[in-house]
Amino acid sequence: MKIFALATAIVDGTEEAAELRLADYTRYVDTESALSLFGGWTGVDLSGTKPDDPLEHVATEANQFALASFTTLAGDRTWTIRNLAEFVAIGGRGPVITSSPATIADELERWMSEADIDGFNIAAAVRPADAERFTKYVSPELRRRGLLPEPVECATAREQLTGQGPHLADDHKGAGFRLGANALV
Repeated sequence: MKIFALATAIVDGTEEAAELRLADYTRYVDTESALSLFGGWTGVDLSGTKPDDPLEHVATEANQFALASFTTLAGDRTWTIRNLAEFVAIGGRGPVITSSPATIADELERWMSEADIDGFNIAAAVRPADAERFTKYVSPELRRRGLLPEPVECATAREQLTGQGPHLADDHKGAGFRLGANALV
């Protein structure tokens, strides 16, 4: 089994330029929408709260870990409603790494080493711009360090991730659902 972590990367040629990009993104945060998204994850209705109110833990039947990660698992940090809305609006439930290509690669490499994870689902705060910047700035640095293989031209994602063929292996449960050669589609 492979373990992948979620992270949002906001990168530019320099750390300062990346920080300016994040500041610009933050100007467009819609607090109400971010809190609605969080409410959908946790079952906690935060409408009517004030931005500087502290976030408190409540038991719900929804995704309890999402709320706990900001309250009981947050260590000494006290999250406010405003902090929560800004965090959720830019990075969802994952961390946001904002810096230069080398520093972002350092952080991803550190996580792989310390947490023994196999890779990342890189999220984009702004699509497709952040995905394009990650590909332009960070991917070459990861390749230079041997952490990201060179892309194989015309290969499927399955081929690139597993080194196997483009289809499910014959012994995979999903292979039993293949359409026969004479199937009408």
